Formats: sequence, C-alpha cells, structure tokens
Amino acid sequence: MARKKTKRSSQARKSTGGTAPRMSLGSIGTGAQSGNKKRKLDTALDTESTQGNTNSTFDNGTGVEDEERLDYETHFAKLPVDAQPLKLESLAMVQLLIAGASQDLEIPYRTAVLCASAYVSGVVSVSDVLEHRLQSPWKEDLNLPSCPQPLLASTINFNLATEEGMTQYTQEMENLHQAVDSMGIERIVFCVVTHSDPVTGDLHFAPNGEGAERLEVVMGSLFSPESEDWLREKETYLFNLVCGSKLITANGYKHLQTYVTSKVFGNIFMFPTVHLQPHELTSFITNLLEHVLFRHQPVEPMIPIILKELAGLGVHTRILHLSLQSNSQDEQHCHAVRYVWTHRGRRPWGLDTPSYCNLCNSIKSFRGIERINNPDDSFSIQFKCHGPSCTKSVTIPLTAAESGLTQGPRDPYGKWQCHDFQWDQRLLERF
Repeated sequence: MARKKTKRSSQARKSTGGTAPRMSLGSIGTGAQSGNKKRKLDTALDTESTQGNTNSTFDNGTGVEDEERLDYETHFAKLPVDAQPLKLESLAMVQLLIAGASQDLEIPYRTAVLCASAYVSGVVSVSDVLEHRLQSPWKEDLNLPSCPQPLLASTINFNLATEEGMTQYTQEMENLHQAVDSMGIERIVFCVVTHSDPVTGDLHFAPNGEGAERLEVVMGSLFSPESEDWLREKETYLFNLVCGSKLITANGYKHLQTYVTSKVFGNIFMFPTVHLQPHELTSFITNLLEHVLFRHQPVEPMIPIILKELAGLGVHTRILHLSLQSNSQDEQHCHAVRYVWTHRGRRPWGLDTPSYCNLCNSIKSFRGIERINNPDDSFSIQFKCHGPSCTKSVTIPLTAAESGLTQGPRDPYGKWQCHDFQWDQRLLERF
C-alpha cells in the first residue's frame, strides 16, 4: 500500500528589520551544502567557523594558495575587458586656460578631475609636489592589478600678449615638467581651452580678444620644442576645446598631424562647431578617459560605444580624432576619423537640414530630401523647401570620404556614424 503523502507545515518567517548576525558580505551560499567552493571568511568577523585556523586556503580547483601573489598578465589579462580589474597608474591632468575665461569653460576639465579622483590615492598640485618634494608611493610589484596612485592636477592660465605673460607661462610649464618627473608620471591629459576668431579661425592667446594668431603659432607657443621633447616619452592625450568658430586651415591641420607623427601626442580630439559649449562635452570626455586610463581599453573602439548614448552632443558638434597607426608595411602615419551624428530628418548623411528659407520666409520647411547620383560617381544631397508655393532647393555635394555614410534612422536618438578623414576644404567649411 502506497504511503500517504502529508504536507509539512512551517511557520512563516517575517522580516521585521530587527537584529541580524554580522558576517562577511557575499558569504551566504558559499558553504559545502550549496555545492559551491568553500570561501575563507574574515577571522575577525567569524572566529568560531575558522576555529583559529588562519592558514586555510582558497580552493579554486588547482590547489593554489590564497596568499599567492597576483600578477596582472598571468591572472587577468586573458579575461574579457569588462571583467578585468582596474589597473591604476599615476596620472597628470593639465588645463591650459586662456586668462580671464569664464568658469563654465572649465566644466569638462574639473569634472574629469573629480571623476578621476575616485580611482586615485590622492590629488596633488604642482606646488604641493615641488614644495614638499613629493613622490609617488613605491610599488613592490609593478604588475599588481590595483594599486592606486596620485593624480597631479594643474591649471595654467596663459596670456601670451606680453613678455611678462610669456615668461610666467614658460616657468609654469617648467614647474609642471619637474613635478611630473618627480612623481614618475607616464600619462598626461591636456585640455587646451580658448576662443577663436569667427572669421579667420585664429586662436586667441590673450584675454578679452586682445590678440589672436594661427593655430600652428599659438600651439607652438603653448608647447615649446623643450616641452615636445619630454612629452614624447609619455602617453599623452590632447583635447582642444575652442569656442567661436569651426574653421581650420590646411597649415593648422598639418601642425596637428605633426604632433601625432612625432609622438608628441598619441591622441588629439577636436570639436569643430561655430559656438562650442564645453559643458556639452563633459560626459564624452569623462567617460572616455575612465575607460581608457583606468580600464585600459583601446581608444578608437571605445569612442562609438560612448557616443551611442550622446545624441545631444551629436546635435551640437562633430568630432575629429587624430591618432598614430601603422599600415601593412609597418609605416606609421596619422590616422584621422570624423564622427557625425545622423538623423533622417534633422541630419541626413551628417548634413544640417536648412532651418530657414530666405525665399518664402518659412521655418523648418525643407522636408524634401533626395540623394542625387552624379555622372562622376559622386553624389549630392538636395533639400527642397515645402513652403507655400516655394520652389527653392539647396544642393550639397558630398566628398568621397562621406560616400559610406547613410541617411540615418527616423528614431529620435539618431545614429552616430564615422568615416576616415582626408583634408578637404569643402568638408571643413561645413564640418
């Protein structure tokens, strides 16, 4: 005769927010009864379970002792990038700021320093390092996956209109050099923040618009040949935050290319737009630096990942990234990539849809968008006005570099696209 099944009754447990035993976080379910690997608990928190045995080992299936020294290359390098521990190293973040600039221009730099401070052992200034002869803490093992190091943060205001201003700037750059060497810093991030002339694109080098010069002249003064020499030995990043215009001359572009090919800067970022608002760049800069500097992820593959959530930035500006790459013959060259935000209605093929028709005085009336194939295998984009009885159209030829772009989705978030950039004055005028 089959045995009759009976229900077991148990008293319901209620969480009352009362007392609870102290234990190590994550320790529940790690015992033998759960079938998981045994976990060594903190002896200070659970003395009974260890019974004074402080020599227990961590069973990872290989019999490796808990006290084995971890090596980054051996234990972590083969893990997926997002699963690797942080490998923290000393870092310097420097802002070269035109004198008299408003505080809102400093938002990207200050936010980047604030975010980076969460990964470092402390934040020091150049004066702190030189006055107290500070040095980075000695590391017993350079391959340790996580060993916080100090962050050197410095803002240098420049006014190159006077001899006194140039002398002061030179001295501050020399002090920066000494502090970087004293701390043994190998990675430096520069943010150059200034204005530009809306007609010529010349960079301001003095406050209140007192003076401006070509990009290659101003940058050559900010980074002297002596500065270039010691920067070549470092891992360097340059963010050009220039407000006022989006013009750049062929000579200015060649100057930036030379910075890359001569290894003064490993990565250069530009944000060419008519009225750049630096605070719009905050999320992009801070997120990129976090993934590259603290998670050691490659720069170029990370850019589209970060931009995916930044449609607002795409409406505001395009991005130009210069870096050093090697071809199949191992010859190094400057590789430039242009990032544009596209949307079927607002930014088809990366072009700004005309917002105003000067023939019928209609606003946002260019709703007819058509791609035209030209006899020379190039193509143009034609915008047609749908205003009252209006026949006006605007045709913009696309360059060969833009041939791989698509019109873009209708989704409100649009889509970031990129293409290799080659110097083309037509493209620069509407960058």
